Amino acid sequence: MEPQQIKALKQSLATVLSAQEALAVRFHQHMRRFEQCPRPLFTGAPLARQGVLLTNAIAICASLPSKNLSQAVAAGALSQYHASYGIASHHFHSAADALALALKDELGHIVSDVAIDAWAEACRMLGQALWTPCAPMAA
Repeated sequence: MEPQQIKALKQSLATVLSAQEALAVRFHQHMRRFEQCPRPLFTGAPLARQGVLLTNAIAICASLPSKNLSQAVAAGALSQYHASYGIASHHFHSAADALALALKDELGHIVSDVAIDAWAEACRMLGQALWTPCAPMAA
């Protein structure tokens, strides 16, 4: 992410977190349009909670100093169960687009386009981090 995106994301953090529940509803409305799957994504999972987890994971990523550490921590916080819900790495591109639209719908009058783009980019980065194999831990 570019420095101005990181700054914009951090500046919009409180506003976005305060609107998490409304964003989660909008996010899933858009996500359903982008991802026409034979099996619904997140089957059996509370959808509102998934949107909140996504924004929380991005917030964690934005608040930690080390890029690699923050991506790993945020990806782990996002979900250890994504595969069991039918989620794969390519879904995060759709999720980024859905998140951007949800932010525009709910907060476009408050949050800048640079910040919205930053949130979408952070979502893509989390998807990449979530599906990048980690080094094995010592036994």
